[in-house]
Amino acid sequence: MKSFFIKLFLFSLLMAAADYCWQLFMSAQFPVKHLWYILAFFIAATSAFHFLTMNAARGAPKNFIRYYMSATGLRLLIYVAIILVYRLSEGKETTIPFAIAFMAHYFLFTAFEVVVLLKQLKEK
Repeated sequence: MKSFFIKLFLFSLLMAAADYCWQLFMSAQFPVKHLWYILAFFIAATSAFHFLTMNAARGAPKNFIRYYMSATGLRLLIYVAIILVYRLSEGKETTIPFAIAFMAHYFLFTAFEVVVLLKQLKEK
C-alpha cells in the first residue's frame, strides 16, 4: 500500500505541473475555475477507491469483479452529477472548460489506477 501512495504522489505532482501549465498558458482562452480542487478531489477519490478495491481483492475473484465494475460505474455517475451541479451553480461560459478538465483528470487518474492495480494483482 505504501508503494501505491508513493506512485500516486509522483503522478499527482505530474498532474499538478500539467495543471499549472494549463493555468499559465491557457487560462485566458479556456478558464477553468477550481482546477486545484479538481486535482485534490481526484487524489482523495483515487486513494479511497484503491484502498477499497484492494480490500475487495482479498475475497473471491467473482466478488472482486462485481465490486470493481459496480464501483467504477457508480463513480462515473457521481462524477457526471458533479459536472451537472457545477453547470447549474456556475456560469455557462466556464462549464465546458470545467467539464473538459474534470473528465481529463478522470481518464488520467483512472488509467493510472488501472495500471497500478493490475501490477499489484499480478504480484498476488
